[in-house]
Amino acid sequence: MSKKNMIITCLMLVYIVVLSSCDGTRKGSYIETSDSLSGNDVLRIDIKLKRLYGGSNHLFLDDISVDEFANYVNKYEDENINLSAAVFQDKYVLITKTDKEGTFINYYMLYVRGMKRFFCPVAVLKKDNSSFKFYMPFHLLVDASNRQDSDLPVNGIMYKTVGTKNQFYDFFSTYERYDVTVLDDKFVVEDKVEGVKFDVSFKYEKRPAQPNVFDLYVAFDIAS
Repeated sequence: MSKKNMIITCLMLVYIVVLSSCDGTRKGSYIETSDSLSGNDVLRIDIKLKRLYGGSNHLFLDDISVDEFANYVNKYEDENINLSAAVFQDKYVLITKTDKEGTFINYYMLYVRGMKRFFCPVAVLKKDNSSFKFYMPFHLLVDASNRQDSDLPVNGIMYKTVGTKNQFYDFFSTYERYDVTVLDDKFVVEDKVEGVKFDVSFKYEKRPAQPNVFDLYVAFDIAS
């Protein structure tokens, strides 16, 4: 090969590499995210991806459905933990992490609309000049995706739900750090680690044009 042809070949290889990465993605062999509330838990899942986004290990653009990912997680083997997965709303995969004895450790989620996001379901409540993080059941809320991995507070927002009160109770009571008190129209959840209480308030509303159908709404706020 002549020197000229070698230079042309090298330039073409550089062009191909640049072209393949122009959307900001790269190949990867795992996804990983951490619990920003407790600060002491991480979940890594080994999975071959072609389009991890940027320098992150929790955002990707690979074409994978919720069912495919849930099946992958349910067959996943790790020598230290067990994982199980369930699909909600055709856009969330709820991942339950336990130890080998079946003791609950944490929940994690994958959101699959557009940019896939692997995250621990933590949200923020604010009052005066203070803020408070809590575990929020995104998978039971119709439209809360703009609060994933966000410092924006969720105080007082009425979220339409796809769940029941029992499902909300099960979610919060699974965490050892929470004590849940059930009242008529709300739960009062005490974070025993932080010494803070927050309200999970419920309301039923008639569905427009369907007067005999009611939807359940929920709001979160720091208890007064």
